[in-house]
Amino acid sequence: MITLALGFTQSYGPTGSCNSTLGEEFLGVVAGSGGPSACAFGTPAIPGVVGGTCSGYPKPSSQSLVSGNPKDGVRDLPDVSLFASNGIWGHHYVICYSDPTPGYYGAPCVGAPVNWSGAGGTSFGAPTMAGIQAMINQTSESYQGNPNPTYYQLAASAYGSKGNSSCDSTLGNQVNPDCIFYDVTLGDMDVNCLPLIVSGVTIGSFNCFYDGATNGVLSTWNWFYKPVYVTTKGYDYATGIGSVNAFNLVGSWPGSRLPH
Repeated sequence: MITLALGFTQSYGPTGSCNSTLGEEFLGVVAGSGGPSACAFGTPAIPGVVGGTCSGYPKPSSQSLVSGNPKDGVRDLPDVSLFASNGIWGHHYVICYSDPTPGYYGAPCVGAPVNWSGAGGTSFGAPTMAGIQAMINQTSESYQGNPNPTYYQLAASAYGSKGNSSCDSTLGNQVNPDCIFYDVTLGDMDVNCLPLIVSGVTIGSFNCFYDGATNGVLSTWNWFYKPVYVTTKGYDYATGIGSVNAFNLVGSWPGSRLPH
């Protein structure tokens, strides 16, 4: 999406967005998507590359409930998706500090929110999801333990075996108001990559397509571009079971006392 917004038709190659002046500010990858569990056990034959005796964590049975989750036998990430923009197109979380220590970055929680601080990324998405789970705990009045199986059970009831088109996020304001999760079906996680260097020695590239440029693009093939984290109907490695409608999730939780 960023590549298209910058006016390029592709992200890779000498004339692609990843090797342009406009694309330079997007080359700093500080977080990424998930994928199948790989080297939880065993040892890779090449450091930093999945292989050798590597094996992943077993797949929780609840993940198999949702359409699109790979039949790979291992734990897949992510589970859910939340807004995580850190300034792109002016989008970010609005935050303030109830006790802003002098000299510490941040605005106090007074006045109009337009004057507060803003930031984004997983550093804010993760605690936001924790806050949503806290509301679930308050309204259901029970110990939750690991909430992940319930996330998938709720998603399975909506997506079924072929997905739920009425919860497709591309519908915008026309999406079903009862959706607990919004199925993200447009876009992919397209990040730059460089040669793999171990102890100062370049040992080649893995999952990286170059096409004659300095910055390559993450790809499942080194010889042509094949995106890795692509959004699809149901579960995908880019957004899990989808973005969260906090009110509907809290209200639909088993035992919730919140009217829904």
